[in-house]
Amino acid sequence: MDDEKVANMPGETVDNDVPHRAMITACAIGATVLQLLDQTIANVALPYMQGSFASSFDEITWVLTSYITASAIMTAPVGWLAARYGRKPLSKNVNKNPVGDYRYTESGLDNVYLENGFHYENGDVQIDDIDGLHRAIGEFLITHKKDLSGKEIRFLRQEMLLSQSILARLIGVSERAVIRWEKAGPGQVPSPAEAAVRMLYRDVINEDGKSGTMRRMLKQIADMENDPPRVSLTKSGMAKWRPAGTADERQLDLAAF
Repeated sequence: MDDEKVANMPGETVDNDVPHRAMITACAIGATVLQLLDQTIANVALPYMQGSFASSFDEITWVLTSYITASAIMTAPVGWLAARYGRKPLSKNVNKNPVGDYRYTESGLDNVYLENGFHYENGDVQIDDIDGLHRAIGEFLITHKKDLSGKEIRFLRQEMLLSQSILARLIGVSERAVIRWEKAGPGQVPSPAEAAVRMLYRDVINEDGKSGTMRRMLKQIADMENDPPRVSLTKSGMAKWRPAGTADERQLDLAAF
């Protein structure tokens, strides 16, 4: 097949500088070899199957005939599907579950499937509104998952644009602890830490005008030095009570909680 015909097929591009060409070729050859090897095994086992089933030679040879028949039946439909949808999308169909949903492993999670909202373009999957999708995944995790796995903790942290060291500082643990949690399975992350991550993410996506309140509070706690020897409060006129010597913009707004 020449390059012009290939380029006109859906999902196909012509690129003479294909990365990993040898590996791709080896995999394609390996799939064919496995089918031939399976047929050869059946051929070698034919006399034993004939004795086990007490069949005549003409009857038992239908075992081999079935392989040839199945191959002949499927050759034409597979060729039509490749011409209709493109060879690359057809080969990448292994990334779908049995009902045709797309398994969205690009999120870093293993159990996310998209029923719609995606399409193929030049053989690659294009996701519609990927920011909205990630937000929906995050909201599902914090409101519907009883126990978060390490991968889910990492997903939420990355969506909040936090490094492991910053998250560790906000919730008062070591960076090594966060690294360990992100490698853990469901139920292995300490409940207080899991709850803190959930509330932090909820705080980040909050749309009621108070977004970031909890994060600012945790940062203020992390920035605190030694406990003061005394608690001094001040009140001016009709203003609220506040810690003495503290600027208004640095106060801990208790009314927000």
